[in-house]
Parts: sequence; C-alpha cells; structure tokens
Amino acid sequence: MAPCRSPVTPPAVRIIAGEPVVIHPEVEELVPDMDVEQLSALREDMRVRGQLEAIVIATEGTTIFVIDGIQRHRVCEELGMPCRAREWDGTVPPRQLRVSLNVNRRHLTPSQQAILALEFLPKFEAEAKVRQAVGRRKGGKIAGQRRTNNDTEENLPQSKPNKRSPQASDLAGNEAGGVSGKYVREAKAIAKRAPELVKSIRDGAISINEAKPLAAKLAQLPQRERTAVAKRTVKAGFLEALKGVAPRSPASQGASEYAAKMAALVQQLELVDAHFCEALQAAHSDIAQGLCPDLQPLLALLKAHADRIAGMRQHVQLLIKRSCG
Repeated sequence: MAPCRSPVTPPAVRIIAGEPVVIHPEVEELVPDMDVEQLSALREDMRVRGQLEAIVIATEGTTIFVIDGIQRHRVCEELGMPCRAREWDGTVPPRQLRVSLNVNRRHLTPSQQAILALEFLPKFEAEAKVRQAVGRRKGGKIAGQRRTNNDTEENLPQSKPNKRSPQASDLAGNEAGGVSGKYVREAKAIAKRAPELVKSIRDGAISINEAKPLAAKLAQLPQRERTAVAKRTVKAGFLEALKGVAPRSPASQGASEYAAKMAALVQQLELVDAHFCEALQAAHSDIAQGLCPDLQPLLALLKAHADRIAGMRQHVQLLIKRSCG
C-alpha cells in the first residue's frame, strides 16, 4: 500500500508592521505603476474591507524584498494597519510570478500583455526545442524499423491530420492574459530591434503597432542617438507626425533650418513635460499622504499642464508638416 502523502502546505502568512521593505530588483518597473485613480480606489477599498490579499516577499538576511504588492504595503502603512505577507516559495521565478499575479488584476492593453509575455517566452521556446529533438529521435527510429522490416506502405500506421500545435509564443501569450501569439512575436521582434521602446510599450505610452515603424527608424540611427531619440519621441507624443519624416543624411544633419527649429522646440517641449511631471509627482505625493482629499485642485492642475503640452504638440506637428511639405 502506497504511503499517504500530506497535501502541500501553503506558505505561512506573517505580519509586517514598521519593518523597512524594498522592491525586489528583478521585478522593478516590470509592471506599470498604478495611476492616481487606481491607487485612490485601492486605498478606499482597503480602508473599508482591509487587506484581502497578502503581499509576496523574499527575505534575505535582514532585508525584505517585495515581489508583488508594493502598493498594498504602502497603503497599509498610510492607513496604519499591519501588512499581511507570505514568503516566496521559489517554485516560480520572481518576474514570472509578478506577471502572473498582475495580468488579470490590472487593466492592461494587448501591447502591454505582449511585452509581459516575453518573460515566459524563453521557457516555452526551450520546451519546444526539447520536443523537436525528441521528435527527431523518434522519427529516426521509426525510419530504421521500416527499412529493417521491409514494411509496405499499407502496413504502416497512418498518421491522422492534427490541428497546428500551439507555438511557444501562443503559450506565452496565454500566460500573460490571453494575448495572441502573433502580438507576442511582434513584441519579441521590437525588443530585439529596438530595446529602447520596450519600457514605453510596457508603460502604455505607445502600442506595438505604433512601435513597429518607430523601431524601423531607430534601427537607421547610430547607437548613441537611439535612446535619446526614442525617449524624446515617446514623451512628446507626436509619434504620428514623425512617421512621415524621412531620415536625413549625415551631411544635412544640423545644417538645415528644420533641424535647428526642431532642436529648439524639443527643448521647450521637454521643459514643459518636466514641469508637468514634477507637479504630477507632488500632487500624487499629497494624495498618498492624505493631504489632498479634494481632487478638484488636482484635476485643474493636470488640465492646465495637459493643455500646455497639447499646444506645444500641435505647434511641433505644424512645423513638421510645413518642413516636410
């Protein structure tokens, strides 16, 4: 009689109260941060119902690394409640665990899901290579048996037509919320051709369809310029206008009136964007500390800065149109 096996015991939940924590370095910036509305909704829900889901931590010596749930931990501290945490059991890598726990919890676009699916892709690609190697070995054995036994074609087992087996990209897409394998393959191509764009796609600044033409343009630039150009283009928000701009030859760069005006306008736009981000961070901090219960001043501030950025964007688009016309 086989010995009885005890069921797997889930990791014990412990209480963290006043202990310093840091986000795990492997998952930092992996999943987009909550926006102001999402964070406010989480805070209100936890104020009413408490912490329903324990955070996941990895303790190394005296350091507590948060793999999943850093926002819940912060809200617990803000509300003065102890934070429930469970220790990472090590069965799933931290990055894959964080993606798995967040794809259905967050409102992510297909492009964001496809980028997150890349975390699972190497695993499924490795498994696919193993299956292919096993299949080749089996195929060789069957071929040898046929030659030895002089089997006739009618005596051989007939294979039945099967549907296409899922590719590694399909399986990775399923792990990341059900995004299509085609999108995952496109995300992989962009990550290989223009890795500077991965964070922008993951943060929801641009989609994969928008990133594809930009990746092609970045591939034509020297490496030292690629990161700066990608960052400027995504932050400025005039990707559509840049799509119609043909790459310039090195001889014409810096010599044309177009280049000079573009450089000046980009500097102005980045300055406005910096002021906007600074104000947004300050308002976000005030809300997080409960210093700004009335959201109307915040909304007015955001609208004012958004209008300034929109005006600059229209000005840049108009200049590009005139310069390229």
